Amino acid sequence: MKLAITGKGGVGKTTLSAILSHLFALDGRRVIAIDADPDANLAQALGIKASDIKEIRSIAEMPDLIEERTGAKPGSMGGFFRLNPRVDDLPEGIGYKIDGIALLVIGKSKATASGCFCPENILLRRLLRHLFVEREDVVIADMEAGIEHLTRGTAEAVDAFIVVVEPGQRSIQTAETVKEMAGRIGVKKFLLLPTK
Repeated sequence: MKLAITGKGGVGKTTLSAILSHLFALDGRRVIAIDADPDANLAQALGIKASDIKEIRSIAEMPDLIEERTGAKPGSMGGFFRLNPRVDDLPEGIGYKIDGIALLVIGKSKATASGCFCPENILLRRLLRHLFVEREDVVIADMEAGIEHLTRGTAEAVDAFIVVVEPGQRSIQTAETVKEMAGRIGVKKFLLLPTK
């Protein structure tokens, strides 16, 4: 099961992501929770202690790891680097473990699907593809607000989008746009979760 939780900012995406992660873990499933929101709050929602949250780093902020895996320094343009870096060990190696859940904070990818091939963006896209396509785990992705993740091509392999919506034109408009774009990249299941 690969789920991407999305919607307008402030509607409860992170809370839903944490609840689903814990429910699947309680059911005995291996869960990987991805915090793909630049305003990373999933660790807190999962119940990780504040002192431990300070130690959790975004993969996008790990220049040594990025260089080791891609062969190029983060932020560098041009040159040569691996387009298919090894990522299969990252959930167990750097993911924060809590109650059967491995949390990965991936930070913000700056590129669009057709744009920058910077080393850090290549690593993040390869990791997401690995998690969504090649793993048997349940993957719950707390996506950033809006539709940016769809335009970057990082979510094309999810089983379903769950769009959290609140009463209001902007929230409904975001949901409609996500549904249209999700359909274009082949996501078959699109679920709306209204909030009060």
